Amino acid sequence: MATSEAKTAATEEPSIPALRVSNVTVAARLDFKVDVDQLHRDPVHGKGSILQSHGTLRFVKIKIRPRILVIVHASGNLILTGAKTVPELEECLRKLMPVFLSYQSQ
Repeated sequence: MATSEAKTAATEEPSIPALRVSNVTVAARLDFKVDVDQLHRDPVHGKGSILQSHGTLRFVKIKIRPRILVIVHASGNLILTGAKTVPELEECLRKLMPVFLSYQSQ
């Protein structure tokens, strides 16, 4: 009897515990390059930002709200992290798009 119970248990799907989303991260790419040096120097949008270089890779980290972090690469790659929902990240990106457009580089 114990053997048949073990076989039944082995064929059952394992249960997945209820999960609570605590962090949403999105990677995106703009259709243009961003002048991260000028963005970092911007008195409004660059306030509190951190400009970093690693070899030829240049990017700026911008803290949005207490928990959302946006990493903008000069190549136009973006990483947004720290939101609890996708709509929260979409709202953040909607607000930042005019800023990114104003700092386009060739």
